[in-house]
Amino acid sequence: MINYDYFEYQAKVIRTKFVSDKKYLTKRFMCKLGYAPDFGAPKSFNEKVTARMIYERSPLLTKLADKCAVRDLISAKVGNDYLVPLLGVYACADEIDFEQLPNQFVLKCTHDSGSAKICRDKSKLDVTTAKAKIKDHMKKNMYFRKREWHYKDICPKILIEQYVELYVDPVSKSTITTCRVHCFEGRPEYLEIDVQDTQGNDYSNMYDTEWNLQPFRVDLK
Repeated sequence: MINYDYFEYQAKVIRTKFVSDKKYLTKRFMCKLGYAPDFGAPKSFNEKVTARMIYERSPLLTKLADKCAVRDLISAKVGNDYLVPLLGVYACADEIDFEQLPNQFVLKCTHDSGSAKICRDKSKLDVTTAKAKIKDHMKKNMYFRKREWHYKDICPKILIEQYVELYVDPVSKSTITTCRVHCFEGRPEYLEIDVQDTQGNDYSNMYDTEWNLQPFRVDLK
């Protein structure tokens, strides 16, 4: 079977040798938003975010994106009480001894998005499939997907964290999987809530701080 995902990723890696981040992100911006950005004097929120992706190279951004390194930052600022307990850190999937893990846990890579595997019942976990997914993610660098520079220099590792019970809506039975707070000038303004329905479909809603649904979304493609 032809692995089209592999060839698509390799094409994006090769593209970075011929197309600069600025040129790529400018074209992507215009395709998504329909107007030419001014990254030299950005005014809109989208312009400012994209300008940071092009010009800002602070090592702090890489630490914040690294799921392992950011734990040290949080611990130093507010203490370990605000961290999900860690069960293990691994360099590759074959190091993991699934027999020694508890019945419930969360498996994820430190350097990307979308690699997480939530195990609610180890007796039903397909270990081979789970390891294959992690191995695939460990071979890819998020930077090449959308030129988000802060992912580029993260050393990929595998984290296994203690399972934390998530909120399940009693009516729809949908599960809230992720909550993000978007702050502007240090103030929380919007809440991004990821939800998974009973069929395993994922979607995301944006709310203001009064829980009013907003008429826009975060583009993840």
